[in-house]
Amino acid sequence: MNRWAGLVGLVWLLGGCNRSLSSQADDVLFHLWGRTVLSHPETLTLKELHLGSGAYTGRDVIAVGKVVQLSEHGTYAVISDDEARILVVLTDLGGEAVALTSGEATFVQVLGTLERGRKGLPVLRAHAVSVREGSVRLGLDGKA
Repeated sequence: MNRWAGLVGLVWLLGGCNRSLSSQADDVLFHLWGRTVLSHPETLTLKELHLGSGAYTGRDVIAVGKVVQLSEHGTYAVISDDEARILVVLTDLGGEAVALTSGEATFVQVLGTLERGRKGLPVLRAHAVSVREGSVRLGLDGKA
């Protein structure tokens, strides 16, 4: 039995060299724990996403904020912090977006790719979302 577990672990570890497998594993781990293991995307404030969107366009980043608006069908959300807000596209998440609710006490960490939307404004295409309920304020290092 230990041999099979070791073999499965080795195949999973070697599969980490493949971008698609490693990003999928990071998406699952980010959803569960709010952290990535195989990649190291930068955690940025929403103001930094707006001001440095040219430098971060096409890269994976982590954004932290409150959900201030959620679409009726769960296809997009708007998250906000003290300085800015950003549109988050949720279509790649599937059922994971159902856990999001808008409200004062809901903080979310969003792992996604920064893209340009209409009028050149940044849009975050979410790969994974980690929801933190309560009055916990998440720091920029992604830790509660």
